[in-house]
Amino acid sequence: GPQVVTVNGGYGVWSFDVTHQYSAADSFQIELFAWDDDGQQPTTPTWSALVAIAAVAPTILAPPAVNEGDPLNITLAADASIDYWTIQWGDGAMETISAYSNSTTATHTYADDNPTATPQDAYQITATAHRNGQAYAAEAKTVTVHNVAAVFTELPWLSTPSPYVNESVTLTFGLADGALTSNDTLHYKIQWGDGTEIQGSRTYADSVSETHAYATPGNHTVTVTIWDDDSGELAVTLQVVVSIASIPIDWG
Repeated sequence: GPQVVTVNGGYGVWSFDVTHQYSAADSFQIELFAWDDDGQQPTTPTWSALVAIAAVAPTILAPPAVNEGDPLNITLAADASIDYWTIQWGDGAMETISAYSNSTTATHTYADDNPTATPQDAYQITATAHRNGQAYAAEAKTVTVHNVAAVFTELPWLSTPSPYVNESVTLTFGLADGALTSNDTLHYKIQWGDGTEIQGSRTYADSVSETHAYATPGNHTVTVTIWDDDSGELAVTLQVVVSIASIPIDWG
């Protein structure tokens, strides 16, 4: 409905401010009618103007997937200038970004694809545009975060690739999570190629050394497998040739 403003004062020219907030995007005709106490409200406006109210229409532009530990870049856009944005990244993180324009960018890194034991997980990003004290929610976007497999920081190597029977052989290697931001537990398994194996785990990047002795001669394939909590697996094989030590003969 119409807004009535009464200006009390003496003779002279008076100025005043009137504020109005439109709830929808459209074109509106503003009409000002002015009169004094001794007259009636005129039927023709003293002043008029046409204003066009733009739709805010906020949107989130985001890639469909990203690896854990890699930065995700999104664009926040609207059809009108925005004061600031609030963003919920879906992993518990929230961010407020000043804008003062109709487009801005934001970056976030998912440290890990939670929950555990999944090769990938989906996160829902929500964003709200704030303009002139009003909030406008954008349609949510879903981003898939992929697990990054464990990696060898040092390839497996043997203290000797040609041991004798019952001689100790040491296998050494380094392992880490492929995503440096991840907190996954790292696991390893060594299959010595003679029917025996050993398993272990580390809670962070580390170097591993394990010792083994072969009871019988022959050619053996050693397999070293590493993986994280989210099933990212990597394996390397080595060859070992086990022989019988020669025994010197004293012919007297």
